[in-house]
Amino acid sequence: MSGVETLIIKILPEFQFISSFFFFNFIIMVKRFLLLLVSIFFINSLFCQNQRQFDELKKFSNFGITFGGLVYRAPTVADHYGYYSLKPIPAMSYCFGVTYNLPIYNNWSIETGLLFANEKSLVGKVHVEEADIQGSWIDGSEFTIWEPMNIIPSIPLLVNYNINIFKKNYLNFQIGMKTFYLIPTSTIYNTANVDHQLNPNFLLSVRSHDNAFHGSFVYGIGYNIDCKHVLLKFKLNHSINFQNTYEGEYQFVNLIQHENSGGSYKLSGDYLSLTLTAHFKKIKYWKKNKSENGI
Repeated sequence: MSGVETLIIKILPEFQFISSFFFFNFIIMVKRFLLLLVSIFFINSLFCQNQRQFDELKKFSNFGITFGGLVYRAPTVADHYGYYSLKPIPAMSYCFGVTYNLPIYNNWSIETGLLFANEKSLVGKVHVEEADIQGSWIDGSEFTIWEPMNIIPSIPLLVNYNINIFKKNYLNFQIGMKTFYLIPTSTIYNTANVDHQLNPNFLLSVRSHDNAFHGSFVYGIGYNIDCKHVLLKFKLNHSINFQNTYEGEYQFVNLIQHENSGGSYKLSGDYLSLTLTAHFKKIKYWKKNKSENGI
């Protein structure tokens, strides 16, 4: 058997696994998309929509200010050897930015903007028995990792479908994509040992991909309220990245009773977001109201 044939045999199973993984995730996204479409048309059939119902929204600025909270999906941890393991946990964070909503026709509009999200690359819970620790840890024998802070800029491109459910209240469905910029970098976390600072007991090293631009699939639902002087939009979105944001390894080393432990670490960067966006009334409509009221 030639060297090329041997290489193909080694690579083929891994290629088949990767292909099946992406195909499986693609099918899940298609199912969610179809379910969202069915829900939209079902709800839309319950309400009679016309252009006049959406003309009132023209008094608000296309630009909006948004902020909210994020819940990042817990990292995927695979134990390769040893007694100890890194416990994956979800990460809480926040986002803020500016959006721009462009009405197209009746119920439809396009939304874009510039958003910033605080994403942590190192997330997990560590526990080591005190009998295994040389000296003592500054963080204790059990602690949670939440660092470092990375402000990630992104540009979404979403299609919105709005339904006027009753006066000055709108239901909103949106679907689309976003691209975000993540500087290629690597980060290492290690425990600080009071008595043996040169011999850490826990290490977590991660790195991002070489390409700085990443893509995501985004879908969600929202509720908009016309509050006369401001349009408030409450949104619940799910963002799914096309590739992991960070990958790396963790290690438990220099232990007294147990042998070294280690495994792989993958952070998808997927998250659920709950945001509030405010669109204020345009200046010309403020002046119009003042003239009508004789002010």
